[in-house]
Amino acid sequence: MSAPTFRVYTDELEWLRAREFSIGSSAAPVILGVAKYATPFSLWAQMTGKAPGVEDSVRLEVGRVLEPMVHRRVCAKHPELSIDRPDGRLMVKSDAMPYAHATPDALLRAESGEAYGVVEYKTVEAYTSSDWGAEPSPTAAIQVQHSLAVTGLESALVGAMIGFSALKTFEVERNPDLIDLLQDREYAFRTCVDQDIPPAVDGSAVTKKALKLCYPVDTGGAVRLRGARWADWFVRWERAVADMKAAEEEKNIRENELRLALGADSVALITDGQDLPVGAFSNRRSFYKASVHKEHFRRNLNRVGYEGAIKRLQSETED
Repeated sequence: MSAPTFRVYTDELEWLRAREFSIGSSAAPVILGVAKYATPFSLWAQMTGKAPGVEDSVRLEVGRVLEPMVHRRVCAKHPELSIDRPDGRLMVKSDAMPYAHATPDALLRAESGEAYGVVEYKTVEAYTSSDWGAEPSPTAAIQVQHSLAVTGLESALVGAMIGFSALKTFEVERNPDLIDLLQDREYAFRTCVDQDIPPAVDGSAVTKKALKLCYPVDTGGAVRLRGARWADWFVRWERAVADMKAAEEEKNIRENELRLALGADSVALITDGQDLPVGAFSNRRSFYKASVHKEHFRRNLNRVGYEGAIKRLQSETED
């Protein structure tokens, strides 16, 4: 089996065309079902032409614009590494995974000039900082393993600029177990695309939207669904509807209990055994639950005392 091929494209459109109908790193977490921006069904609908492709978001465009700056900052943080960012768009393909490709942002090179790792640059919003702790976010970690699977390389460096200011870098090693899972799932997904077999649907809004795009016109026809599978589906659907009604009744009871406790007041602050807020509800928003971050509350507690921290939290809830 031949070694993976590394090619640099200087024409953006040619690079985009070379990616069509092939599974890239951004599709890997989608296929594993851990992505928030797409589902296996929505990706299948796009790759089979049943639904339009997703246009680039402003965030992705900003990420591309800022990529040279992230590269410079990562290089400055790691002068011990030889990071080769090509003058163009890199694409890697492999006979071992003919259905896939990788587009690392740069390569790690040894003193001999041989590539031994991939580099990925990410620009993410500040509110996602909790996903970037001691390790890259789950989505980024899967993307990196996909790139290592296609390139055959052993390690990776991820540079993430969080909130367009703070830079974090992560060294990642090849994970054979995760790569085996990825290869199995990606091959099965590609088979679904080639044979026009839809993958299983989930209950997400993304999949619901994709289904509407696949079937935009109601023909007025009728379909008869026979067999034990659909009889079981009906039983489970009825059970789910009943559970929803019971959950709604439980929710209404709890909200009426809160209304009674509130009386004429507008905001309820619920605290735990340490008298720290766990929930904040505003009557002005039909019991909108405000997000309460205990660390944020503790910082306010140290600055302005308990009563001051409560007032700030109440103000944030009412805004």
